[in-house]
Amino acid sequence: MRVDLAPHGSFSNREDSTPIVILVHGILGHSQAPYILEPANELVANGFRVAAINLRGCGVRLTSAAYHDAGKIADLKSALLYLQSLAPKAHKFLIGCSLGAGLVTNTLADLGEDSPVTAAVTVSNVFSYDKCFSELKSKTTMMGLVINKILGARYKKLISKVEREAFQEDAWINSLIPPSSRQTSSATPPLTPLYSPLSTPITITPPFPLSPTTTIMDETATTSSNPPSSLHSSVDTRVHEFFNTLKSRNLTMTSFSRDFIAPLSGAIDVAEFCDITSSAPKISHIRTPTLFINALDDPMFPRKHLPFDAVRKNPYTAMAVTSRGGHLGWISNEKGSDGRPTQWVEY
Repeated sequence: MRVDLAPHGSFSNREDSTPIVILVHGILGHSQAPYILEPANELVANGFRVAAINLRGCGVRLTSAAYHDAGKIADLKSALLYLQSLAPKAHKFLIGCSLGAGLVTNTLADLGEDSPVTAAVTVSNVFSYDKCFSELKSKTTMMGLVINKILGARYKKLISKVEREAFQEDAWINSLIPPSSRQTSSATPPLTPLYSPLSTPITITPPFPLSPTTTIMDETATTSSNPPSSLHSSVDTRVHEFFNTLKSRNLTMTSFSRDFIAPLSGAIDVAEFCDITSSAPKISHIRTPTLFINALDDPMFPRKHLPFDAVRKNPYTAMAVTSRGGHLGWISNEKGSDGRPTQWVEY
């Protein structure tokens, strides 16, 4: 994963207390996505520092046998620790969008009273992935008839990229074996991601605000020993067959989640994956002031599924809903002084 920092040079002084807004993108997103760039530019213009996170496989090379999902709380916690080391005196605010909104919610719930975050906002949170997948499988809604297939087509383009990056073959093959079938002896412990920030900054292509410094957090996965020999001998074949099978299918978001994301998350099946990634059941554990912003017409997570009761019962959480806005929408007909449509972040 990678953390992109702006403005340029603004994180060089550990004594600087200028507040930091941490932006977490959604599925298939990255720091250059418009819904990340627009808030980043607006926040920098208003005196904030910005840290835009690129999750596993998003805008950065995928170097470990895991993909991004809303349950990867260790990744976001690592990024928070890293930013705390750069700016220990600065207030830190989280904004998560779509999948990133779920990741923010799950991470804050896990941190509880120990959260280093001053406050958070989630936008278009998909609070429950089992309910989202039900909408995607529908034969009568736009989600099922159109969006599921569109996302599947985007995932299919992603497969070739991920296949090229799957160079840690032992780690990949071990991740593709269902957890119930893996060797569970102490000789093959579960994969553990290790992070080591690089000291040398690099730059990325504009238009990220003010030519930021980019800090890399390496993703690696290691085991203390090789997989069992019977598995080791079939690594090349299994990896090759796995990706060929994915590329040969007419993928949808639900099938890709079942066949790729869920196995790499360590889940036994999609049901367990939904339990890990869904944030609605964890809202009660949040101890950071958090605002959830959702549109009632969001096709990914419509009104009937919104967790109003859970939010209402927690004094640290509140929900703001709009009648329209779709998924990461809220673009006004009114135009700003620069001629651009007014977006949600400008309010």
